[in-house]
Amino acid sequence: MSAPPVPCNAASAVRRARAGTVLCAGALLTAVLALAGCDLLAERKSAPVVVLDTMETIPDGKAISYPVKPGLYRVEMTATGDGASVQWVGANCLGAKEQTVFDGTCELLRDGQLVIGNPTTFGLGADTSVTIKLTRLPDGS
Repeated sequence: MSAPPVPCNAASAVRRARAGTVLCAGALLTAVLALAGCDLLAERKSAPVVVLDTMETIPDGKAISYPVKPGLYRVEMTATGDGASVQWVGANCLGAKEQTVFDGTCELLRDGQLVIGNPTTFGLGADTSVTIKLTRLPDGS
């Protein structure tokens, strides 16, 4: 007559493995992973990924456009002189008119663009140097 079945979990699997008794396959895998420090139930979030980190010079009245895939993004921009504008195309996110520093987030549900511009009044303004860092944030951030 065989022994009644024992609930198969990681702790009992480890005890039975040390005692030399038979393990169920799922508990064995769980026990091995647990001993290795793996947490099977922990929520795994991806890390932020920098997709653009550049410095550009934008002539007066011109703009630079960068394609952006769907996702949640953070843009950090600095500009010299009178500043630069920030616009998200394809999403209803806050941008900025002429600013020397901008830091904002945007979630795009479809392909879009990030447009950094050097606005002009009469075409007599100076070029602006900008630094742009665009980071894709983990979903649910």
